[in-house]
Amino acid sequence: MIKHRLTLLTLTASALIGGCSEDQRLARMAQDSVEQQKSQNQEMTRLNREVAEGVKRLVESENEARQELTSLQRAIQGQQSDTSRQRDQLEMDRKQLAGERYRESLLAPIVSHVGLLVVCALPLVLAGYLLHVWRCESQDDVAIGELLIEELVSEHPLLLPQASTALALSHRTQDRQLEPDLDEPSDDDLE
Repeated sequence: MIKHRLTLLTLTASALIGGCSEDQRLARMAQDSVEQQKSQNQEMTRLNREVAEGVKRLVESENEARQELTSLQRAIQGQQSDTSRQRDQLEMDRKQLAGERYRESLLAPIVSHVGLLVVCALPLVLAGYLLHVWRCESQDDVAIGELLIEELVSEHPLLLPQASTALALSHRTQDRQLEPDLDEPSDDDLE
């Protein structure tokens, strides 16, 4: 459209210059007008190029900004998924600890009661064992024990030789003389 105007003005100016030489001033004005229009058209073309370059840079910067925004959104989503995963792991750990604490709280009284029962039952078990051993002890063992006790206590033992008994008795008397008097009787005195 601008080219058509330029051509139209050029034709008008040449028609005025060539056809009517009456008014040169008018021709000069037309020619100035054409040149002015030409410079305006060149200026408009230059401005249109600058605008086009500006729009191109704007589109490129907008594209870069969108790419940055997309990468930031991806990074945020990655962090959110990582945080979510960590939160889920923390929740699982919390539930596991709660279950362990519950089991421990149930086991502690049970273990203490069982331990108390075992401690209380030990004297009964020992007494039962001793009664069982006493009842099961053979009559021969009882007779041998009584015979040995009588033999050790008697003044004229039948089974033990007299010399060893006399030596043991003399040894006892010597020990008694050497030992200071004690309130408690010694083991030799008890025999």
